[in-house]
Amino acid sequence: MKTQGREIEAQLDDGIRYLDLRIYQDHEEQNIFVSNRYRSCTLKEMLERVKAFLDRTELEIVFLDFSRLYSFDAITYMETADLIVETLGNHLAPPGPAGATAKVQELWDRGQRAVVFYPETYQPSSTCELCGSLCPSGFSVSGEAQLTREQEAKLWSRSHVYAPEPTAHNFDDMKAELERQIESRPAGQFFVLPGFVNPDCYMVACGQGARTIRFFNDGEDLLARCLPGFLRMAIPRFWRDLCPEVMAASNRTPVSLKELAEEVTLRVVAWVSDDWEADRLNIISVDWYEVVDTQLLDVVKQLTMKPVAVA
Repeated sequence: MKTQGREIEAQLDDGIRYLDLRIYQDHEEQNIFVSNRYRSCTLKEMLERVKAFLDRTELEIVFLDFSRLYSFDAITYMETADLIVETLGNHLAPPGPAGATAKVQELWDRGQRAVVFYPETYQPSSTCELCGSLCPSGFSVSGEAQLTREQEAKLWSRSHVYAPEPTAHNFDDMKAELERQIESRPAGQFFVLPGFVNPDCYMVACGQGARTIRFFNDGEDLLARCLPGFLRMAIPRFWRDLCPEVMAASNRTPVSLKELAEEVTLRVVAWVSDDWEADRLNIISVDWYEVVDTQLLDVVKQLTMKPVAVA
């Protein structure tokens, strides 16, 4: 699934500083790609672009969170850690005893402005029930591979970051879920607010239904006009019966992650600005951030510049 519309360079130039990275190993091409089931650039290309951004800036801090490793094995897991360390080199900010409470000034003073979260151990993958492909079953203290001391000195364990996956599929449930996560976030960890929706099968079906109904409602479409009349009526009716929401709102039902983000991201920005201003959020993660123009980045800048009250 494509979750952003702009390339890494543009995202960084726009002000994005947290990259949720899901990577997979292509065994045929013998390479590692950035991918969330939508293949992007290779991991090496992405790392080189981040390095180039850090090379030409002085104070910008970038967080890279390797949250999913698809179709990996123990050897690839270790080689990927080596690639990260080798490519980002002196830019890497090593994990210290202060953890998530480390001071920004310390990173600036050392010139180390790349914070990389990487699983400290590797556990074999299992088959995803939804897509049938190899997907991670998770990471634990026991596994087939573990980072070396040299790698651990450069890369932060993912135990330093709390990045819950969203489970809600409507706006009311989503806001309540986010508020619970904000309230219960563990101390001493970076908290990533998941300001996006992971579509379930029903939501995907409704989106496909809405897409189909729009197709048949478009009188200009040659293919739709060429179909027999009973099919032009039966196919939209099938989708409306399958997904009742489409009956009432086929022109508003999102048919892509981008359309979904146009609604979700706008609401998240409003919640952060109006309701959670005092909650000192660390990181806000959204899909297709550019659909709200600069609103999200403007809100984040305002919150960042706001003085923190000291008790």
